[in-house]
Amino acid sequence: MSETPVTVAASGTGNLPAPLTTFIGRRRDIAEIRRLLRPARLLTLTGPDGIGKTRLALEAATAVGHAFPDGVWLVDLAPVLDPKAVVGATAAALGVRDVGSSPVVEKLAAHLSRRHALIVLDN
Repeated sequence: MSETPVTVAASGTGNLPAPLTTFIGRRRDIAEIRRLLRPARLLTLTGPDGIGKTRLALEAATAVGHAFPDGVWLVDLAPVLDPKAVVGATAAALGVRDVGSSPVVEKLAAHLSRRHALIVLDN
């Protein structure tokens, strides 16, 4: 998702890419995602390749952005080849710097513990 224009989420912070085309249909799917997100801490969208899971997730995330005062953040895991690098990729997407002696996972946990944010992990 590099080279994609970035827009600010409805909450005022975040890094969701700006849609390049109009999103048509799937209102029921977005409504269901919104309903499921209210009580959930984790929601997984699954399905075959190419059906639009990423686009649906981004549209739903934009739709609920107002409920997350600390932003809606996209973490693109497509370029991550080593599972150990997921934490670093997540920290980088959220602007958590890996400096100092404490492990980045601790910095990320401390950063998120004080926030109400939505994180979209893609791929």
